[in-house]
Amino acid sequence: MNNRKKILLFIDWYLPGFKAGGPIRSVANLVERLKDEFEFKIVTTNSDLEDPTPYTDIQPDCWQASPDGTPTFYFSTKKPSPSQIKALILNEQPDVIYLNSMYSVPFSVHPIRLTQSLLPKCKIVLAPRGMLSPGALAIKPLKKHLFLIFARSIGWYDKVKWHASSETEKNEVVGVFGKKSDVSIARNLTKKRILKEVQRSKRQGELKLVYIGRISPVKNLLQCLEQLRKLNTTCDVTYDIYGFIDDKEYWDKCQKLISTLPSNIKVNLIGTVENDKLGDVIKPYHFLFMLTLNENFGHAIVEALAESCPVIISNRTPWRDLAQKKAGWDLDLSDDRFIETALSDGCNMQQEEYNEWKNGAFEMAGAIFDDEAVIADNRKLFS
Repeated sequence: MNNRKKILLFIDWYLPGFKAGGPIRSVANLVERLKDEFEFKIVTTNSDLEDPTPYTDIQPDCWQASPDGTPTFYFSTKKPSPSQIKALILNEQPDVIYLNSMYSVPFSVHPIRLTQSLLPKCKIVLAPRGMLSPGALAIKPLKKHLFLIFARSIGWYDKVKWHASSETEKNEVVGVFGKKSDVSIARNLTKKRILKEVQRSKRQGELKLVYIGRISPVKNLLQCLEQLRKLNTTCDVTYDIYGFIDDKEYWDKCQKLISTLPSNIKVNLIGTVENDKLGDVIKPYHFLFMLTLNENFGHAIVEALAESCPVIISNRTPWRDLAQKKAGWDLDLSDDRFIETALSDGCNMQQEEYNEWKNGAFEMAGAIFDDEAVIADNRKLFS
C-alpha cells in the first residue's frame, strides 16, 4: 500500500525544457532526491520558454512520464483555464500543492485560489525562486507592486508555507508579507552525482571566462562586459556566453558594448545549453564570470565549482567568502575596483597558483553536494 504523501507540483516549464534555467533544475533535483519518500506529480506546459514548437514525443493534456520518469501533465496551452486547473486538483486530491512562481496566473495564482476553496486542508508550499528580491522587484516594478498590494490586502498568502532557499530569501519574504509569514529555509538540492576533479592549463595573461544563464537585466551581463573593457590590454580574454535571450532590448545593449571592446577581448554568444551538458561545457574555462543582481541558489555556480572551476560572482548569492576558500570571489557590485582586481588577479595567475584556486572550488563543491542536512530541510517542507 502506498502511504507516501501526494505532491502536485505546478511549474510553467519542466523537462525536457531547459531554457527557463534554475527553476527546472531545482524541481528536477528535488524530485530525484525525494521521489522514494513522496509521490510527485507535475503540472506544466508542453513547450519550452518562448518556444512556439511543442515538445516532440509528448502527448499533451494527459498524464505521462516526463524524461526523468515523473508522472507529468503537459498542457497544450500556455494559459490553462481555472476550470482545467480545478479539474486536476479535484481528480488528484493532493496532500500538498507545491508552486514555483509568484506571478504566473495559471501555475501559481489559480492553484492557490482554487486549493484554498476546494481543499482547505491541503498544504500549499510556495517557492518564490528569487522573485521577491530587490533586484527582481526593480524590473517592471509597477505591475509587481500593484499585484503584491492586492495579494496582501486580501490575505492571499496568509496560509501559505514559503520555501526560502536561503536566509536572505526568507528576509525578502518577511519584508514583503510581514513577520507572521510561515517561512522554512531549505537550500535547493543538487543532482546526484560522483564528483571528479578536472585538470586544465592556465598561463599568465590568459583568461577563459564563461557565462551560463538567461540574458536578462537581473543576470547583469552588461556589467560583466563593462568590467572586461577595463582590463589591461595585455590580457588575452575569451568570454563565451551560453544562454537564452530573454530580453532582446537588453541583448541589443550588450551587443553595442561588445562592438566597442578592444581586440584582446573576444566575446562569443554560443546559445542555449541543455542541463545535462553543463559539466562538459564548463570544463575548458578558467572561471565562471556572472555578476547577477540576485540569485537564490545559482545552479550554474554550483556546477562550475563541481567542475573545479572557480567563480567570479556578485555577493548577492548564497555563496559567500569564496576568496578565503580560494574558490573565487563574491563581489560588491557597487564598487568596480573589487571586480577589476579579481579579473586582473585571475588573468595574472600562473599554473601553480591557479591549481590552488581550482582545488578550492572542487573542495567547496564537495561540501555542497554531500550535505545531508539540506536533504532533511527539503523533506520537512512536505512532512
